[in-house]
Amino acid sequence: MLFFAVQSVAVKAADIKVEKVPNSKTDGDYRNYPDIYRIQLTGEIEKNDDQKFSDAVGKLLPLFGVIILNSPGGELTSALAIGKEIKLRGYSTVVRAGDICASACALVWLAGDTRYMEPSSKIGFHAASIMKGHAAVESGLANALVGAYLDRLGLTTDAIEYITRPSPSDVQWLSIRHAMLLGINVTIQSEINSKK
Repeated sequence: MLFFAVQSVAVKAADIKVEKVPNSKTDGDYRNYPDIYRIQLTGEIEKNDDQKFSDAVGKLLPLFGVIILNSPGGELTSALAIGKEIKLRGYSTVVRAGDICASACALVWLAGDTRYMEPSSKIGFHAASIMKGHAAVESGLANALVGAYLDRLGLTTDAIEYITRPSPSDVQWLSIRHAMLLGINVTIQSEINSKK
């Protein structure tokens, strides 16, 4: 199994919740405005969570969603598949103030059509790995998959190197300054702080 996660205390498996946000347009004619959906993904991403995510968002029409992420990471192939679906649907991704989105979760966040973060959002990257015994060992195959995924997202070579350089036991935390220097487009918006 390809694994890409921050070494941390045990966390529960990913929980995916979909909530329709009431249309806030006030001109009285709601037919011209799409519904907005807030999709929360929390907890560790496990094998087949991409199918769980696809099932959760598959019936949402029109397709306008905001993915709120709070996860230490998890299984790489599921995370990449979730990211590909987010990219295909044109969803935005959010890591709220104080929340953590590391490892495989950070790869999901990168797929957002618009990527939101706050100065206190914790978005962390490191090289992909496989488990050998109780140790995470860097995997050339997994990192090749990550590199191809990041290239399809349109990231620069410098950004791809930044994301995959730290060893599996380290984490490179993304700052707003680093994002700007690497050409990773982010939006800082205080309204995303509310944790309703």
